[in-house]
Amino acid sequence: MKMTQKTAFILAVLLVLGSAWGKARLTFSSMQKQLDVVYTEGVDHDGQSIAQDIQAKQNTARNCVTIARRYDSAINASLIIAVENAAENLDQAGSMSERRRLETKLDTAFASLSSALLEASLSQKDEAYVVGFMSEYLASQDRIERDPYHEKAAAVLKDTAGWFPSLLQKLTASSLDIYQIGG
Repeated sequence: MKMTQKTAFILAVLLVLGSAWGKARLTFSSMQKQLDVVYTEGVDHDGQSIAQDIQAKQNTARNCVTIARRYDSAINASLIIAVENAAENLDQAGSMSERRRLETKLDTAFASLSSALLEASLSQKDEAYVVGFMSEYLASQDRIERDPYHEKAAAVLKDTAGWFPSLLQKLTASSLDIYQIGG
């Protein structure tokens, strides 16, 4: 079987395009894996990560629910249910954007519940617990906002900005799922 020059040229072009497509897809996949590891394990792989801090917020919110259940008559049950649902749904989140949206729901639900608790007639001990929970929750949020993950994510976004990387992402059906404060 003879190969014409035209056929050889078409095969060479297809081979080059296929290699470029494969390399681009592998590169985007690698970038996503690196970000996911930093998100879950921390920049130094020490466990101090956004995922750990979100888990701490969930635990703190659940502890606040425990206190709220002692005051069922003074606290609207929908506030307790909102915190429980938000914390539970956050465990089931499938993407970073969904996780961030559900985390915002937890933030809102926790703020509402803790405010309602402080307005209720709590024992001195329980009031101190609620104030402590609020401090813990805010500390977790502060750690999230200052986490080095954001610098890594910004660098990846910068590296993938522009029309050509954007085109490659579309052609390879790749997208970067990045945790971003504020959305």
